[in-house]
Amino acid sequence: MFTNEELTSRNINFEQNKLNTKLVGVTFNDRQKVISGLNEGELLTLARQFDNEYDVNAVLALRSDGKEVGHIRRELAQELAPAMDKGCQYICEVKQITGGGELSKGVNIEIKKLSETLTYNCFTCARNYKTKTEAENCCKI
Repeated sequence: MFTNEELTSRNINFEQNKLNTKLVGVTFNDRQKVISGLNEGELLTLARQFDNEYDVNAVLALRSDGKEVGHIRRELAQELAPAMDKGCQYICEVKQITGGGELSKGVNIEIKKLSETLTYNCFTCARNYKTKTEAENCCKI
């Protein structure tokens, strides 16, 4: 894990289990249409995207209807994904919609940590276990 100083040097601003950042990949897969319907203060779900061929730590931000808004940037996803895989929960709030007009819209968000790591997840079936060993052995053949 990065120290707070390293995260700050990467423009990741932590403050008591809160983090302000912007979503990336917002111009792909009709996400601009989804963003047009967003409201400041709206809560988004953060979900791991295990099948992402470009980033093994990919984390998607989704609306409550499951529509994709964008990704958490790679440097931050590298830190969040392992914690999420172990059961740590986060919530994401839309803080600001940027751009518009002739420019692409962007989304500034605040990520809040809801819980510490409580369980470990099997990467194949997503079952929760109390120990890492149980999760690793879950779907082994």
